[in-house]
Amino acid sequence: MAEQLIQKDCTTGAYKDMYPITTLSAIKDLSTGKTLDRILEEFNHIYLPFKDNSKTLTRQQVPARLRRQGLWITYVSCQGNTITEWYNSTDFSNKAWGDSKNWVPYLNKEVVKSVLSEILAWYKA
Repeated sequence: MAEQLIQKDCTTGAYKDMYPITTLSAIKDLSTGKTLDRILEEFNHIYLPFKDNSKTLTRQQVPARLRRQGLWITYVSCQGNTITEWYNSTDFSNKAWGDSKNWVPYLNKEVVKSVLSEILAWYKA
């Protein structure tokens, strides 16, 4: 009997089944022959699952060969906030890659409006 991989949902604490893990280089685009890691390098933006309620662990999921200055990542926190940020360092070690001081958040008008609303609501209370 094959083992089933499971993943813990950081919002509910429940466990759910997930598909088996494969290497990025094993997944190929049939029309071009490009591997998934090559495709990800071309687009410079990676979506990551939020891991163990930790920005550091979430960021460190990016394989070392895909890490570079200017890489954008997006993930959804346990609070349901979509976070997009880009890497602004030339140190690609696990420690530096997980460190918030090396990441610059992407701010759009929805994010700014949301933050301002939360601040103003706090002062009105």
